Amino acid sequence: MLRKLVFLLLAAFLSACSQKESKQNSFEQGIKAGIAKVTGQVVNYPPQCDSTISMYVEYPVTAELKLYSAKIKEDGGFYFEIPLECNYITVIDMDSHRLPGVCLVPNAETKIKVEFSDEGEMKINMESPLDFISEDYDKNS
Repeated sequence: MLRKLVFLLLAAFLSACSQKESKQNSFEQGIKAGIAKVTGQVVNYPPQCDSTISMYVEYPVTAELKLYSAKIKEDGGFYFEIPLECNYITVIDMDSHRLPGVCLVPNAETKIKVEFSDEGEMKINMESPLDFISEDYDKNS
């Protein structure tokens, strides 16, 4: 009987430890240096718009605010590599269009697909390491 009790307690302890570890891996808080990657594709981008996209990143350790820019290639692709000190959520600006809620995570990649309709309406699809999706944010911000 004592063996069964010890076995059950050990199993419960190991189960609790593995659950706690998986939750911590999905969102790590605190300072963690690394390079965040953002890859994207813009489909049917209005030709009258500027082909440069940009985003600001604030650095809490150094108190710096930096602007990062990238050109949208002819095939619609774009790419950023951004050094970070921690997880960060920002906005990408494309001419007069804004992509809110872009998640940057050190040593992880965020994938974005932006599609414009013929009427100029923008639809955003995002795969984020923080499990946020574009519907989690107000597209008008």
